[in-house]
Amino acid sequence: MRRSVTDGCFWSAMMGFGDQFLPAFILALNLGEAAAGLIATLPGFLGALISLATPWAVEKLGSHKKWVVFCAFLQAASFVPLVIAALVGTMPAWAAFAVIGLYNFGGLAAGIGWSTWMSSIVPDQRRAAFFSFRNRMIWIVQLITIFVAGWVLEQFPQSKALLGFALILAIACAARTVSAALLARISEPVPLPNGHRVVGFGEVISHTSRQPEGKMILYMLLVALATNVTLGFLPPFVLGALGEPKQHWALVMGAMMLGRIVILFFLGNQINRLGAKQVMMVGAVGITLIHAAFLVTKPAAQVLAPVAAHLPGPLAGNPDLLFIMIVQVVAGVLYAMYDLSTWLLLLRHTREEERTSMIALTWFGFWVFSFAGTLVGQFILSFYIIPNQQPRSFTYDGYMVLFAIGTTLRLLTLIPMAFWVGRLPKH
Repeated sequence: MRRSVTDGCFWSAMMGFGDQFLPAFILALNLGEAAAGLIATLPGFLGALISLATPWAVEKLGSHKKWVVFCAFLQAASFVPLVIAALVGTMPAWAAFAVIGLYNFGGLAAGIGWSTWMSSIVPDQRRAAFFSFRNRMIWIVQLITIFVAGWVLEQFPQSKALLGFALILAIACAARTVSAALLARISEPVPLPNGHRVVGFGEVISHTSRQPEGKMILYMLLVALATNVTLGFLPPFVLGALGEPKQHWALVMGAMMLGRIVILFFLGNQINRLGAKQVMMVGAVGITLIHAAFLVTKPAAQVLAPVAAHLPGPLAGNPDLLFIMIVQVVAGVLYAMYDLSTWLLLLRHTREEERTSMIALTWFGFWVFSFAGTLVGQFILSFYIIPNQQPRSFTYDGYMVLFAIGTTLRLLTLIPMAFWVGRLPKH
């Protein structure tokens, strides 16, 4: 399990240097705010679609580990064309989406197999404590690497910003390569669970409509839909509508990581004490409301202006950024609660022999609903395009309408949460 923590730290370094800066990279390539919003879900949807082959591939290989290691190396390799694009200075939008789709496939397919693999190593009674600790280490590394990556980008003038992206994406590639090598050294006590089988769509749909745990999965998909109406558009809102430099995105993401890290010191014990269901429901209510805070960005910034005037560095005289970072810290706490508890519930309420298929189909559904949410967000913003501006950008008022509608949709998910999630056992 120690090697799993180390592997997770190198994976997190890849996320900090690479994944978190992909929307900013798309903007640096002048592909536009619309593309930056879609990059959060469209490649993920494509990756999830291909990763449906995971249960079949695992069965053919006779091992979850072999599939996970292969996909991890594939994900590392997907950074190579992005680094080349940064050095050349251009990349067609279709190519960017295809490459990032391959990147997402490697990550999602590896994660699906990894979940079943790790569930055979970490017993149920130890999962909350172990994965809380592992996640805390992961977010600490990601926080550090995000700030290092942001510092690296600041060393390059605007005219050579893409060279900075080439450097941090190359570091991300190296980190994932080390992570994949470490995965290859972790033992696999149960290559395939007894009775391992591939579960089809029809069976999953039937299970989802009839069983309480199936309705929990459906609730998670509805949350993904409502959340992604706004989530993918936070980078263009901050970097476009608010006019923050691309280097400041590291501070925005770092604030969210900080919130995650703080709560993960206590989260494992709280899940053991209160139950994953209770923690999930508290986190769900929180993430339902948190993006509503962006509706008061300008008034809140006016209130925070005297504070920002006395702060150092990028926050000096920048109350907009200060407010966004405060919201992100709170969001980090809430998303950490929701993410860990839902993952533990998913492991607990899926049969071992069906787990790989169920997780693959759940993740596919998650990305389908997430992509649908992003399309809703795109549709809303299409009424607020700034005229005669290339690449296409959206007005500040458009983002306010988006956050208002997104918050309303999130509030509606509390209804199925009360009726469906409430029926699950406490622990």
